[in-house]
Amino acid sequence: MRGLTMRSTVKSFRFRGASRFAGRSAFTLIELLTVILIFGVLIAILVPSMSAARAAGKDASTAGTLSAIQTALEAFKDEHGKTFPRSGGYPPSFMHPNLYDQDNQPVFTMAQGANGRFPFLPGYPKVYGAHYLPAMLMGADLQGFVRRSDVPPDLLGQPERWYTVLDDQGTLLPRAASYLDASRVRLIRTDELPGTHNPVHFPNWAMMKHLPVIADAHDRPVLYYVPHRHGSLQNMMEWYYSPTNHYPDGPPIYYHVDNAGFTGILSEPLYNQPGWNFGRGGLHRIARPGHELTALDIDDDHNRDTLARYVLDMRAFRSLPEKTAKSPLRPVNKDTYLLITAGRDAIYGSPDDVRNFETGE
Repeated sequence: MRGLTMRSTVKSFRFRGASRFAGRSAFTLIELLTVILIFGVLIAILVPSMSAARAAGKDASTAGTLSAIQTALEAFKDEHGKTFPRSGGYPPSFMHPNLYDQDNQPVFTMAQGANGRFPFLPGYPKVYGAHYLPAMLMGADLQGFVRRSDVPPDLLGQPERWYTVLDDQGTLLPRAASYLDASRVRLIRTDELPGTHNPVHFPNWAMMKHLPVIADAHDRPVLYYVPHRHGSLQNMMEWYYSPTNHYPDGPPIYYHVDNAGFTGILSEPLYNQPGWNFGRGGLHRIARPGHELTALDIDDDHNRDTLARYVLDMRAFRSLPEKTAKSPLRPVNKDTYLLITAGRDAIYGSPDDVRNFETGE
């Protein structure tokens, strides 16, 4: 009788346990939809936040790169004020350095200089401010800058040899310490940049493609513009088609062509060539020079997306006692330089650019 009671109890226990398990064997459709909805809400909240955090981190990294460049440029200026008077001691961003041969004659003709030739390669290929930046701060071979004072007289007119081995013993010219520590910036060869280039802007591609640029956190070049030290406030931006580059009111302050290989050149109806496409499409918003900008048409559509409008010092503009077609227009950083990156959207001249200036807009 005792054994029978125990078996009955066990059967009863098993039955009740099985009933409870069977009741929890699966989610109902409503429960499943609720879980999916919760996951969807979490993703909608977290993904944009994570994307924004990553973007902010890249902006901060790019800002750090610009800070390192600025420190290097100031160190360069302190040492080369007399070597580069046109740019106030800063490295040139397009016009060739002031190089003279042993007879004190310019290495470059005016026409060659106007085409932005690079002095440290045979044939002097055409390059841009983004190329000059690392070459001048770290040397054309990134092993240190060669001072003119360290160049023998017979080599003064041959800058393409300054960074090469001079004899069978492997002799190199003395180098200044690099003004910019390569470990603090990202260097990328021109032909390894993302996207595609416009061959019109790179006529010497076989030589130019090897040149490094300093890149932002998105692997796009940091553009470098240095102003003409004696530029006229009546000519804030140069015009590509000014005869013999002559300006009655004085030379321009900034030269759009300094980085035209990356920004493109839109100067209707005479010349329209897009710049580097970094894979996101769209024209760069500073592809047009804006040389016709005056105080009377600051916000006109034909001037809005131009380099001149992009770098206009709005604080100085608002302080003008009166605004006429001849009112002087001052760009930002008239006595220093501009550093511009394309930002998250890969478009130069848009609001998300990380740069070294504010216009007071």
